[in-house]
Amino acid sequence: MINLFEGKKVLVTGGSGMIGMALVKMLLEKQANVLVVSLDNLARVPKGADLQCLDLRHFNNCLRVCEGMDFVFHLA
Repeated sequence: MINLFEGKKVLVTGGSGMIGMALVKMLLEKQANVLVVSLDNLARVPKGADLQCLDLRHFNNCLRVCEGMDFVFHLA
């Protein structure tokens, strides 16, 4: 089976939540380069993901974190 996420840049907003943490873990197992953006406790995010505490209610922040991403999962 093809690994769609291997080596891809993946943004997960809300990656510190219940569903987000499970998704981040799966993406890391698939060898994706994961960026988690959240305002919550980032200490709960699985090791291996890049983390940013950022307010996505500001449009410029959204543009900045989405730049260059292959996939975006919006769970915030």
